[in-house]
Amino acid sequence: MNKQPLEEDVEGAANALIPRLGFGTAHLMGRIGSRESTRLVHAALDAGISHFDTARVYGLGDTEQMLGRALQKRKGVTIYTKVGLGSSRHSRFKALLHSAVRPLAAARARLDGGATAFPVPPGLSGRNPDFTVGHVRTSVETSLKMLRRDAIDGLLLHEASVEDVRPELLELLETLVREGKVRRYGVASGHASLVRFQSYDLPGDILQQAGGPFLEPISPEGNFQIILHSLFGAKGHDLKPFLSWLNESPRERDQLKDVLVAERMEEIPILLFSYTATKWPHATVVFASTTPKHIHANASTMANPLQNDSVVTVANCLHRYKNQV
Repeated sequence: MNKQPLEEDVEGAANALIPRLGFGTAHLMGRIGSRESTRLVHAALDAGISHFDTARVYGLGDTEQMLGRALQKRKGVTIYTKVGLGSSRHSRFKALLHSAVRPLAAARARLDGGATAFPVPPGLSGRNPDFTVGHVRTSVETSLKMLRRDAIDGLLLHEASVEDVRPELLELLETLVREGKVRRYGVASGHASLVRFQSYDLPGDILQQAGGPFLEPISPEGNFQIILHSLFGAKGHDLKPFLSWLNESPRERDQLKDVLVAERMEEIPILLFSYTATKWPHATVVFASTTPKHIHANASTMANPLQNDSVVTVANCLHRYKNQV
């Protein structure tokens, strides 16, 4: 049976320039070492993924550095990084200390049954936002050096609020575009902040947000590149209760099993991933993974949108789930 996408690509060639799938690197470095992180980046490339998402705060800058090394000879790839969280400069000492602390935190959490976590030393979390002109410009220069690139394909204001986007910041962002150091810019923030942003002019033309089967993404007016991440919630916390509900709902469970058979898929998470990509065909979907097999499985869904009947079945199941929990 020939599969038809939920919507036709009415934007034609211009839309083909927007990557459909991206690989997120928040989990690389710190939790996963340089060699394994590089292997996963190459697995993403081998799966046909050409878009990579990173940030200054990831691995205290070491993630950008690893990504720069892994992609320095690759053409046709885009890298979006973020500014506002994390140090504006690269400290190798802090990055090394961070990579040593994270395994200790994981071990402590396991011993405590996940109830507590090993405290991160002060100054290492990098979670104090800073959108001042000096910080942002220095961060951009550092990112360019770490990523080994002449220009940042996309610069995102990391967890920015409406109050953070001041006229002097917008002027700097436009200056960086004119200088050729940033090709485009936008905002990556939480759902509540983005709801507030809708009452104002969103900065730039990129909107990165959590969204997927369990959270309807925001669709602003204008020509924005929409990037979706955390399809199953932070660390997947929205998926587990849905699967539990499905086990107690025989009708919905059987319906989704029939969809899996029709779509030649094996797992509900892959089905939900494909559902998201099919329902929002003009969005870039960013995901994270620690296994090449999972990377290739997600990549394969992008080439085969769900049939319309399958989309309706999944949507109805999700609607019933949301109304009952």
